[in-house]
Amino acid sequence: MDDGLLDVAIMMGHGWPSTVKHMAGLTFGQHVKDPDFHLYRSKLFSLAAREVLPVHVDAEPVGTTPVEIEVVPQALSVIVPQNAPQNLFAHNP
Repeated sequence: MDDGLLDVAIMMGHGWPSTVKHMAGLTFGQHVKDPDFHLYRSKLFSLAAREVLPVHVDAEPVGTTPVEIEVVPQALSVIVPQNAPQNLFAHNP
């Protein structure tokens, strides 16, 4: 959670059949075996497309392509329970 990197998931495909396939894969934890699923980690992510496409962040619409998304270190204050697993954090207090 505090490694300063974005986790960017890209699911390739078109239309409802691809959407259903990806949702089933995510639900049953099989998405990592899907050749149409790609996960990247980066501080900065730029995305452009041939046509204007909607962009969602954490399932919320934020605009359209082209888009550039960047990590802003320490921009969020998050309350975490004291008993949260330490493996969630790159830097232990």
